[in-house]
Amino acid sequence: MSTGARRFVEQSMVTSLVPLLKRNLARQPPPRHDAPFVRASVAAVFRWKEKQQRTLELLFVRRSVNEKDTWSGQVAFPGGRRQKKTRMDLTLDDVSEEWSDWESLRETAQRETMEEVGLDLTTAYVALSGCGRYSLAAEISDVFWVDVQEFFNTRRYQELPYPLEQSILGLTMSPRLLAMAKKMLGDMYFDSIYLPRPGHPLPDDERLPRRDAQDFVLWGLTLRAVVEIFMVGGAPLPMRPDAQRFDSKLLGNMLLYCYRYPDKAVAGAATLSAVFLVSVLYSSL
Repeated sequence: MSTGARRFVEQSMVTSLVPLLKRNLARQPPPRHDAPFVRASVAAVFRWKEKQQRTLELLFVRRSVNEKDTWSGQVAFPGGRRQKKTRMDLTLDDVSEEWSDWESLRETAQRETMEEVGLDLTTAYVALSGCGRYSLAAEISDVFWVDVQEFFNTRRYQELPYPLEQSILGLTMSPRLLAMAKKMLGDMYFDSIYLPRPGHPLPDDERLPRRDAQDFVLWGLTLRAVVEIFMVGGAPLPMRPDAQRFDSKLLGNMLLYCYRYPDKAVAGAATLSAVFLVSVLYSSL
């Protein structure tokens, strides 16, 4: 099968993706960049591979493997943390309320993309040359483009196993607690998309051996962002990435529920305790 023959969704949907995305985003209220919790920004960069606009691609980077990096080896959009606009402002405390001194979200995404891959996004149309050569920052291992058709290839939809000790870092402080948690819960699993590896001819999805988080795997926040982008662009992917889950679904779901909804968990525990107490009192009458 040739690369051009790989069609998992109608070409009309691909052709209309970016125009619909721009139109629908323009209808939404602009994101606030003056709120303290908005500390980072990324860029989703599309390009047409040919002048005939047959192949639409999306840009990703893969971070270098570094044990000190929380996102070591992971696939992401280019981007990073916001900075203050002047060197004098850099001396201010990070929790300062002078957020007007900070970059906008657009400025952050543009600067980080230039720093990480040498791509200037200050204009709407970017001329790409050099046969795919990019100026990579030290923290970036790979920069690559993915045909958007591959996001609709359900053969690439896989579960990503993730060690429990890397998911809940506090467990590493107590080997005994970690061993007990692994015995009760097992490993964690995330929905993911196995991306085509750069330089590997397609199709490469006939045999997909298990990958880890430092491979060319789209998962976590970046996967959720991609799903949201395609939904807003009128081309929803045939997947809805669920939250993480454990080998032990019952115990894992209970733990995740308590973690996500602590108030409801406390109320639920109190209700169960009250029901149990009433049952005990009634049975003793």
